[in-house]
Amino acid sequence: MRINYSPYQIKPLTFKAHSDSALLYDLINPAPKLQLPDVDKFEKITDFAKNNEIVSEPHSDFYKNPNMLASSYFRRGDLLGENPYFKDIINVFSSIFNPQNDVKKSMLIVGIGSSQEPFSYLATIKELIKNKKLTDKLDLQTVDLQAKPTKQNLRNCSHYSGYWSNEPEFAKSSFVTYAQIYDNIVLKKGFRVNDEIFNYLYKTYNNPQKSKWATRIQEEIKNYKNETFDTISINNVLGYITNDDEYYETIRNLPRIVKHEGYIIADDMCEHEFKKLDINLTKICYGIFKKH
Repeated sequence: MRINYSPYQIKPLTFKAHSDSALLYDLINPAPKLQLPDVDKFEKITDFAKNNEIVSEPHSDFYKNPNMLASSYFRRGDLLGENPYFKDIINVFSSIFNPQNDVKKSMLIVGIGSSQEPFSYLATIKELIKNKKLTDKLDLQTVDLQAKPTKQNLRNCSHYSGYWSNEPEFAKSSFVTYAQIYDNIVLKKGFRVNDEIFNYLYKTYNNPQKSKWATRIQEEIKNYKNETFDTISINNVLGYITNDDEYYETIRNLPRIVKHEGYIIADDMCEHEFKKLDINLTKICYGIFKKH
């Protein structure tokens, strides 16, 4: 039977004449001690991690549009505080999440991408509520055509602007410095969300009452009761609804399920569509609308 070794599997030493000199050199000159970077958290890799989670399939619509897969990796929330648009979102969240207000708020995120928006939103909210817990201040729900990400895939998405990045400009207390190490090599280093934020989102994703995977928003939105959410985020999603009736019905339902004084974070094209459907909302800024 053929045995396949992992490239990182340690094999037993064999003592042969031609290798004695190399072995003697290694004994006399041990490898230099690893200089650990000054970070908050380490993850020491000893072998390829085994993934025991069941991997499900996305909705068939996820593959129909050639741009859909690409769009799942890009959301406007990924550069936290580094562009004017997200600074407007910070202002919106500041009006909703007051640390002195104990009323729990609700949010729906449609189209999670690679979780840039969920992580960016949670990092912002955590910064605003200070010592309060996310579980006490926020009821988050999500809908996406994608399959539920595994824990490792989600962990890989938890880094701010990728690895080796600069420090976030906003919500710095929501991030920790991080390094991943294998043997004497630092594989990855940078900033990632803290454990509270990661665990909150992971548990939300794994709660079937909170997160709907492989699901079309144009069907799921009909199931929400009137005035359910304080905020709805539906960036870069509506353009992929190709059926006109489903498209306009989804837009009509957005103000129905958001609360009075609540916000809809969407594409700027919605301004024209809201007017076309005679939906009275106040435009706060590019792509952000308020219901009165």
